[in-house]
Amino acid sequence: MSEHSENKQASIGAIVMLLILSALVVLGIGAMNGGDTASALIPGALLFLFGLFTVFTLGKD
Repeated sequence: MSEHSENKQASIGAIVMLLILSALVVLGIGAMNGGDTASALIPGALLFLFGLFTVFTLGKD
């Protein structure tokens, strides 16, 4: 395996983890707000976008 394919696999794993964490944040905030998941989509999306930024900019070691 080359070094590039290992980084690609790590990026895919990080994106899947970000999706799971964002979904849990949306569900958790939505549950605390009485089932209003529409307003909880904003912090979930911000978490996902910031995570993507972090994975692709800071993760290029």
